[in-house]
Amino acid sequence: MLRARGLQRRLGRLRRRVAALARGRGKSTPYERWLEQRLRKRNRGAAPAASGRFSILTTVFDTPTAYLAEAARSVFEQTIPPCRWILLDNGSTRPDVVALIEEIARNERVRRLRVDENVGIMNGMRRCLEAASGDYVVPMDSDDVLLPDALALLEQAIIDHASPGLVYTDEDVLQDGRPQSPYLRPDWDPVLNLCTSYIFHLCAFRRDDALRLGVYADDCAQWCHDWDTVHRFHADGATIVHVPEVAYHWRAHPRSSTHRDSPEEGSLQSQRHVLQSALAAHERPELFDLQPFPIDRGAPEWWIRRRREAPGVIDVVLRAEGARNAAATVTELVETTGYPFRTITVVGAAATQASVPPGTRLVAGGGVRGLARALSRDGIGLTLVYADQVRPEGDEWPWEALALSELHADGAVFSGRILNRDRIVVAGGEILGFGGLVGPPDRGRAADDPGYYALALKQRSVGACHSSFFLARTKFLQGALEMAPTEATIDFLGAWLGITALAAGKRVVFSPLITAVAPGIFTGDQQPSEREAAMFAACSGSVLPDTRWYSPHFAREHGRAYELSVVRQG
Repeated sequence: MLRARGLQRRLGRLRRRVAALARGRGKSTPYERWLEQRLRKRNRGAAPAASGRFSILTTVFDTPTAYLAEAARSVFEQTIPPCRWILLDNGSTRPDVVALIEEIARNERVRRLRVDENVGIMNGMRRCLEAASGDYVVPMDSDDVLLPDALALLEQAIIDHASPGLVYTDEDVLQDGRPQSPYLRPDWDPVLNLCTSYIFHLCAFRRDDALRLGVYADDCAQWCHDWDTVHRFHADGATIVHVPEVAYHWRAHPRSSTHRDSPEEGSLQSQRHVLQSALAAHERPELFDLQPFPIDRGAPEWWIRRRREAPGVIDVVLRAEGARNAAATVTELVETTGYPFRTITVVGAAATQASVPPGTRLVAGGGVRGLARALSRDGIGLTLVYADQVRPEGDEWPWEALALSELHADGAVFSGRILNRDRIVVAGGEILGFGGLVGPPDRGRAADDPGYYALALKQRSVGACHSSFFLARTKFLQGALEMAPTEATIDFLGAWLGITALAAGKRVVFSPLITAVAPGIFTGDQQPSEREAAMFAACSGSVLPDTRWYSPHFAREHGRAYELSVVRQG
């Protein structure tokens, strides 16, 4: 009881200091109020017992003393203290910084290391890792700030998930002393992780595994060591757990290399090296190239592009809504892509009246059952399903879908976005439980708008696809259609595929490079009948709302995507 009261007093002092800073700089922002709410809610329950399992790892090179002092306070005021804070003076030249490090080192939990000359980020962190103790290590930058219960959040996740290999949290940016721009991350997503480095602050990972896996031992990954660490744990088969709470203030200031408009020299080389190392483990790495991502996402990044050789099996099923459109649609698809599709089938009520190119198969009857009859029986490869209201754009999308299917064995559906004729997103990246039963948070966004932390333009996992344009593994699609209830309709099929994939432990993968355009009127709405909606809700059970790929703290109404769901006024 005395310990709990002491923790609450420390939390109270920190909250009062944060509130005083906010008052001194003007009225608190909605995000500051939201974060204060989260802190109060998180600390209502009893804190997990201190296990002494964490070593914090920090290197210091001439960090401004005000920032280093604040970082130290945040460590010492943790509700669960670390067993050690490994603090490396990485060749600091400023006497005031050296003196502050010596003062911090007087704390019994701090182990101070020193090198006369800066040995770099990677080498410095490796020295800290080798000097650490405890089960888990927690990297922390010398100018950043931990929230008071950061280690407690990690501790609870470790308990709840039976000591996973790596745990990570959400974070925000500390600008001029005030928190802003929270990054409320998706859950562990190997698709997004292979596209971009999205996990960095705050992380805890097993110390013994880190030493065994060579974490911080590869100088070529110098500028993206966090990404390199995550790749190593994933390749080793580790369980990776997300804690959907802000636990870290990432400070932005003029000396911060990670907050500049252009990346440090060598950053892109480090990114390339990490991706090349990941691809080397693939059974056929020769099928892929690394090229700059073809859409501007605000910063240069590499893209794993499928070479246009050894094409995989892709069958095409066109849902014919109007007979006169089928021939032109099929011809345009073949001529635009140049891809050697194995078969092309036109299915729907208008199929038998359609005029189509030679070799095109016609299957009468619409709906889910008609689509099932149109699928290839051998279950090999991928099947593209699209409505004649849309036109797949360009010639890259089949190769992109093929690449994603080869890189992610648990991917079952490979989806993209649908743009209207004004190049505004009307569908794509659907989340189960958004806008009702299913919907796209990025609806209404311009095609080149990167969106929240550029996620709109990144390959990633999502909850569902849109029924008018998707690819799926044929075998999975066959099984999903066989299991679909009689209430399931073709226009709501994307949502049904989403919950089928979830139940099977499979993944719906999104890429902005899989794009279709609707030249006519197309809203993208997926509104099932009351009967189908009731059946879908019954079948989806407790998965709605799905919080894997869209934070539970975000609003789920169209027009409020990526906004914090609850903010009290005042």
